Amino acid sequence: MSKLYLIFGVHNHQPLGNFDEVFEKAYSTCYLPFLEVLSKFSHIKCSVHFSGCLFDWLEEHKKKEVFHLLKDLAGRRQIEFLSGGYYEPILSLIPQQDRVGQIKYMNRFLKDNFSVEPQGIWLTERVWEQNLVSSIKEAGINYTLVDDVHFKYAGILKDNFFGYYRTEEDMHSIAVFPISKLLRYNIPFSTLDNLRSLLLSLKDDKEDRLITIMDDGEKFGFWPHTYEWVYGKKWLEGFFRFLDESQDWIETITFSQALERFSPEGLVYLPTASYSEMMEWVLEPEAFGAFREVKERVRNLKGGEVFLRGGYFRNFLRKYPEINHMHKRMLFLSRNLRDGSLSSEDKTLRYLWMAQCNCAWWHGIFGGFYLGHLRDEVYQNLLRAETIWERENQLSFSLQEEDFNLDGGKEIFLRNPELNIIVAPHQGGAILEIDAKRWLLNLSNCLSRRPENYHADVGRKRAADFSHNPKSIHDLVKAKEKDLDKYLVYDSYRKLSLIEGFVPKKESLDFLKKYGLRNTLAQWPFRYSISQAENQWRVKLEGAREDIRVEKSINLKREERGAEFSYRFVCGNEQLIRDEFIGIEFNLFIPSLNNSYYSLGGHNFSLFQDCFLSQSNHLDIIDTFRKFNVKFFFEKAGVAVFPIFSVSSSEGGFEKNLQHLCVVFLVDLAFARNFRLTFSIESWEEREK
Repeated sequence: MSKLYLIFGVHNHQPLGNFDEVFEKAYSTCYLPFLEVLSKFSHIKCSVHFSGCLFDWLEEHKKKEVFHLLKDLAGRRQIEFLSGGYYEPILSLIPQQDRVGQIKYMNRFLKDNFSVEPQGIWLTERVWEQNLVSSIKEAGINYTLVDDVHFKYAGILKDNFFGYYRTEEDMHSIAVFPISKLLRYNIPFSTLDNLRSLLLSLKDDKEDRLITIMDDGEKFGFWPHTYEWVYGKKWLEGFFRFLDESQDWIETITFSQALERFSPEGLVYLPTASYSEMMEWVLEPEAFGAFREVKERVRNLKGGEVFLRGGYFRNFLRKYPEINHMHKRMLFLSRNLRDGSLSSEDKTLRYLWMAQCNCAWWHGIFGGFYLGHLRDEVYQNLLRAETIWERENQLSFSLQEEDFNLDGGKEIFLRNPELNIIVAPHQGGAILEIDAKRWLLNLSNCLSRRPENYHADVGRKRAADFSHNPKSIHDLVKAKEKDLDKYLVYDSYRKLSLIEGFVPKKESLDFLKKYGLRNTLAQWPFRYSISQAENQWRVKLEGAREDIRVEKSINLKREERGAEFSYRFVCGNEQLIRDEFIGIEFNLFIPSLNNSYYSLGGHNFSLFQDCFLSQSNHLDIIDTFRKFNVKFFFEKAGVAVFPIFSVSSSEGGFEKNLQHLCVVFLVDLAFARNFRLTFSIESWEEREK
């Protein structure tokens, strides 16, 4: 009698930088109960992948139950471990050496802790590029898995995919298993009766078939409304019991067993792709709308959807310049570290790998890149590694000119032992990054507000019925708070620092909050020159338009914890001088939202409050948790300070996030053609003294 052989597995991961309470909840509602239920059914085979980030947290918090269960299940050959990049990177976005290094590091961890040598790899977010074959094979891995939609994109016209295929690159060959989208959307969201009928429909009466389902483990208890369904109503236990009692026609096996029992379906070359939802998330709203319309038109055309695959994962780097900046900072550091010889045990290299954790590098239905604490974790690890590298190579006080972000214009990278400042002359002389090294803090870790594909749904309410079974996270549309549509404000320029533009004198703070500076010089190329005294770097920048010329300089001394900025404005437009201020904008990321405040004009304000003073000369921004104080001293000017909120999608619904604090100094050109300000950062303890 023929059988349907089922490869069933889960991928478990929480990103570095996520809150402990999130890890704890996922552990107690998902990871631990899943393994406890699985251990009751000795005949059920399961493939598992835990990210290194999650393994590290489990070890640090002494969650021995999970390790004991995994060792027991592995010992009785009930589970098969999949390797992967240890810190869950998107492999195609990191250098070859880091790809292989991270996979081998995970291989060694699994060998040391569970006495297994993994043969397969979980591909983060199933982002596939053909050149990964060589990297995977070099790391000692023989198979991976991607969504069945990847095979459809290759032009294979099938409703369901069975078995596995071979693929090759540069004479390296691996097996590739297609993950069933049909099963991915039904497990665990379908009733057991419906699922039984579905699996029966996939069985062939004449020959054995092999089908694969492996997906996020979090859908078994951690995703919204799933815990009660999966464990309270015992869906998972019922599913395993059904499999256990139906072994006459359906049997679970591991990937390695499948490779032994089944021959490959043939050779395949897969186009660059990820899962179908990701390929839509990467599209800009206009392209997303057009894609959805075309997709609807070909819905009834057999095979038509095969040739529609949305966007390309790397275009997240184009869609979000902030991600591109973070990515190029990582590549820049990786290249610098590779100039020396580092082993995987070197903490500098480990910090680099930790910075490659993928969750802050994209955005879809999950918060991802929109979550400031995840971006902050990336920069903390970059700065940990970079500071060690600078010290070892005696570069703590240095200047580099290089197009490190590969946008066609050179950036200027200023360093002293306390600060990094990265300036982009071809972007209006704006500052791309200010790093406070002592606090491992990128103060420019800011986010510009832009339209998102889902913003049209923010004001729409959809009632979800969870009385029978939960919905897939992709089907949920809800707001976590009221009036989010009021925060759908979009920026006309990127929120950097040291940006100049105009503000009408008759307008209010609300104008600045909604529209920002008018006619900014942010996209204008500035001429620049660099000079060095014994203990000081000076970058002088000059840019002009028809109505104004701006000269500004950035001075960074060897032992200072701050920098000095000086301006000279030349404006021949009397009406402009009469009617408008020139604004100088800084955007600053403050990580500890509920433990921070700013002080202006003798009053304290939370980061969630606005303030405008027509005359001031001093501003403090204080983080009492990370214990630092950002100080601005300046010649008398108006000052506007206000929070920047974004509206984003998360697994729990739509929400607003405080991204950063916007500070605008308003200079009246009728009275001052020169302006000077200093920026510094000091420890909280020093301030209190």
